[in-house]
Amino acid sequence: MLNNGPEPYVRRFAGFLEAASRGVPVRQAFQQAIADIPSEQLDQQFRSYLVGPRLIKKVGPYAPPPPPPPQTERAMNDAEVHVLWARLKSWDGDERAWAAAHLEEALAHEPNSPEARLWRGRLWIAEGRLREAEQELTVALAARPMDPRYLLAMGRLLYTLASHRVITTLDAMGRAAPLVDRLSRAASTATQLNFVARYRIEHRELDEAQTFIRRALKTDPGCASCYDTYGMLLLMQGRVTEAISAAGHALDLVPEGSESPVIEARLRCFLAHEQAARDGAPTRAEKCFDPLRR
Repeated sequence: MLNNGPEPYVRRFAGFLEAASRGVPVRQAFQQAIADIPSEQLDQQFRSYLVGPRLIKKVGPYAPPPPPPPQTERAMNDAEVHVLWARLKSWDGDERAWAAAHLEEALAHEPNSPEARLWRGRLWIAEGRLREAEQELTVALAARPMDPRYLLAMGRLLYTLASHRVITTLDAMGRAAPLVDRLSRAASTATQLNFVARYRIEHRELDEAQTFIRRALKTDPGCASCYDTYGMLLLMQGRVTEAISAAGHALDLVPEGSESPVIEARLRCFLAHEQAARDGAPTRAEKCFDPLRR
């Protein structure tokens, strides 16, 4: 009804979208759009919309879509089946050992399977076996050097190694550079694009970071971590008020019942940055890169 119902509601919905795009928290923007409509009236008109006849007409140029590629089917080999079984489990408790056994079976059938190596590497990251995970991902990435999933997995692992002081942060950033360059060309998901944007921010390449974070938000407007990254970019650009708004929007997008201590800490860091600027105290935006660090 808000999208293609009576004109007043369409206008209200358009106003809601416009406010949300400016960074107004989603709940607040929606309440502002419909706050003056009595709930009984809204309920009655929605019911009328559901049962009433309506014609939706759209006018515009039309070009027939290209024919879809011919469908092909093939049976999964044994290694692929075992990898699939390993991925279907949540990896909690005994399920992690169950998944590990399937990955071992996959590699027994196909020792050079890059997918089995990728997922065993991810499993070992979950178990804290970081050096072994690095070996697995190195093998997988050598087989598929332009696969964005593999590039992202290795890039994330490097920062995990640094956070556990297995390697230095400087080493992680240096080793990540060629991975990010390749990922910049291959990234397609919001998560992949967001990783590139965050790396560019850390290297003060703000124009490039803006390009990638805009692509990430266009790909997935509901990506909380992408708005978190966008807030960091805005802070680095000196747009503190907008950065606070973006961080607040990121928190709005976190699913109910979930916690996001990093985003919450970054918002507090942004607010502290704003207060320091008002007080004329020295402050550095870079402090908000890792807001949980003591």
